[in-house]
Amino acid sequence: MRTIGNEIFGDVPPSVRTEMEEAAELWEALRADGKQLRYDVDADSGRVSVELCDLDGVRLRAVPLDEALGGGGDMPAA
Repeated sequence: MRTIGNEIFGDVPPSVRTEMEEAAELWEALRADGKQLRYDVDADSGRVSVELCDLDGVRLRAVPLDEALGGGGDMPAA
């Protein structure tokens, strides 16, 4: 498990630290699989959109926001 030091983040509550470590692990798993999530905010509506892309930025598919935030499983599938 990755350790995030207090010298960088100050007094981060343990529950938040755990969530940060889990997010870092998911990011590393996506990168290892050659993928990344890209977030965008529509200037007119203010709505957030998420796309699963390869590391060159090529869009693989749209990702529902709840899935990107962990509501649809651990990691977006290709």
